[in-house]
Amino acid sequence: MAQSDPPKSLADSILLDDLQSFLRQEEQDPANHLAPYQAGLIYTKLGQFDLAARSYQRAIERFADFEQAYYNLGAAYSALGRPAEAEQAYHRAIALDGTDSEAWANLGAVQEAQGRLADALASYGKAVALEPGEFEAQLRMARIHLSQGEFERARAICEAVLERHPESPEAWNDLGLVH
Repeated sequence: MAQSDPPKSLADSILLDDLQSFLRQEEQDPANHLAPYQAGLIYTKLGQFDLAARSYQRAIERFADFEQAYYNLGAAYSALGRPAEAEQAYHRAIALDGTDSEAWANLGAVQEAQGRLADALASYGKAVALEPGEFEAQLRMARIHLSQGEFERARAICEAVLERHPESPEAWNDLGLVH
């Protein structure tokens, strides 16, 4: 019999035990920035994004240049439907590490959700420039161009994605929409 994942309640129990350990570490060592960060990761896994955001903020208070904490804070704010705060967190993460293509792509997603399509295109473009294999950002760019009636740009992007990822059903679908 193949080993399977433990039941969700057992997995959650283990996560909660780990969470308590990180919260104790945080309390015992107020300079420890990793304990609140780890707690934030667990809260995120449990879908408790408000508590995750608070944990990431505590990590940042303890270590102001913690790029990954800003990145995860942006994701938590996005999940909470707080795009302005998400954007601010992503901007700070990018200021600390401008080579993080995922941060650029996530910033683009927040900007796109706010209807700021030119900003989103610029952010997605930066993500793709940093990581040419970032095909999800490319497809989002193609969809924006498609929505603006820029069919040739959308087609060119879809075809470029398909050159690298010919198995991508999303790219084939988007190319079909362009045609």
